[in-house]
Amino acid sequence: MAEVQTTIQPIYLKYGIISRKSQVRFLVECRYSPNHQALLSVGYMVTTPSSTVPTSIYYDGLYGIALSIATDHTYTAFHPTHHPPLRLLLGKPLYLQLQLLSPVPKAVILVNYCVAYPRYARQALVLIYEGCANPNVHEARILRNVDSAGDKNKRRFVVQAFQFINPNTNKYIDEDIYFMCSVSLCFSTEEPCVDRCFDANT
Repeated sequence: MAEVQTTIQPIYLKYGIISRKSQVRFLVECRYSPNHQALLSVGYMVTTPSSTVPTSIYYDGLYGIALSIATDHTYTAFHPTHHPPLRLLLGKPLYLQLQLLSPVPKAVILVNYCVAYPRYARQALVLIYEGCANPNVHEARILRNVDSAGDKNKRRFVVQAFQFINPNTNKYIDEDIYFMCSVSLCFSTEEPCVDRCFDANT
């Protein structure tokens, strides 16, 4: 996986510095076969906090997935997509939701993995792997779906606020932390669609 971002070419004038370009950032993920001989898929996600980027760039195709942060445990209100960085005390809960944005809501979200990483992106913490919370990470907890099958359009989990530590200095890294998830869509008419740790009674 790689993060790609454009550079901004400023123009220095007597009265100040201007630029006619806005920065674009996106993540590119390549998946290979187990023996690394064949490229299986390529995906991308635009992370630019700008409304000037066309909607078609954010997700191309019929299905899109949104990762949102709820304001509390009820998941009834969410922070805006391009909100300023949240500031939380260590250990306080952060309520995250994956939601299918689709005119055909019969597709089910299956979570491959979710990670957290600081801005400099040299570390990453795996929160969820193959639909289950990482047993070695006590900061992550999955909320199970206990209602109708329609709720499989949403996957909810809680993360306790934490900070990354520089392994060389053992000091906290004072940088923003980002969350990213890789998901697949499953159609129950074609195969069983169960995320064992998200879905109840599994």
